[in-house]
Amino acid sequence: MTDSARPFEGLTLAVAAPSRQWVTNEGGIDWALRRRAFSAAEALGFRVRELEGTYLEEARFAGPDAVRAGDLTCALTELDADLVMAMRGGYGCGRILDMLDWERIGAASTPFVGFSDVTAFELALLARTGRTSWQGPTLRDLIDPDPLTIEGLLAVVGRRPFASTWQSDDTDDADAEGVLWGGNLAMIASLAGTPWMPQVENGILFIEDVAEPAYRIERMLLTLDMAGILRRQQAVVVCDLQGADRPAGWEGDFRLSHALDFMRARTGLPFVTGCPFGHLHRKLSLPVGMRVRLSSHEGRVSLEAAP
Repeated sequence: MTDSARPFEGLTLAVAAPSRQWVTNEGGIDWALRRRAFSAAEALGFRVRELEGTYLEEARFAGPDAVRAGDLTCALTELDADLVMAMRGGYGCGRILDMLDWERIGAASTPFVGFSDVTAFELALLARTGRTSWQGPTLRDLIDPDPLTIEGLLAVVGRRPFASTWQSDDTDDADAEGVLWGGNLAMIASLAGTPWMPQVENGILFIEDVAEPAYRIERMLLTLDMAGILRRQQAVVVCDLQGADRPAGWEGDFRLSHALDFMRARTGLPFVTGCPFGHLHRKLSLPVGMRVRLSSHEGRVSLEAAP
């Protein structure tokens, strides 16, 4: 790579694995994928620090719960890192929330980025400490990264301001300013009624998920509405929900468009669609807990840090 292709030169990246390990179809750690992902981070200019759990596998988890909790706390509070990134999502972050040292984590300032299962940690972080974190790439996304992914990560480390625009043919009009929060819809819904759910008033909620049928997406949104969470927001930003229409068997069968139309009518909220984030290789990074400004008119959407 040329120097111009090393946008994170001089930065230290700590990689923790609070959820699952990369495993092969036969079981055991996928060492080849691991080498590719860590090498990709180094090729972008990062100095990489690897936590213990990134080398461990136990029933698909990246080591025992106590190790994963200790690694995450250590990465955020003890290492001299410029960024902490989740190695991957999967499942397991919710198991360690009550094992984390929230006082120490709340006093730290190292930015954290990840998505999917680590939504549980990021929402708990906002609820318990008020700290902002980032929904964005995990380590595998750094293999042959898309320019949009790099642009987003530059905002995470403070090398560019947070701002993004996109086009969407079926989005609602909206103008809102408030705290942006959200992430994986299944994880958000799973925290309803728990102390790990942040109490965001007049916020802007963003959602993404993968392989969840449209009826399940509607059911999770209904859960958030019946819990009194959804209608305390000003807008919902709909990111990638790939696979939602896969179970549809015939013309007129229930699809994602039906679910979103129902929730629009039920809540009166604008649903702003088309945000390029989620289980995609090409993704934005979105702040969780930052005050932002959202504008959506005639299919053009902008989302940026509020002044």
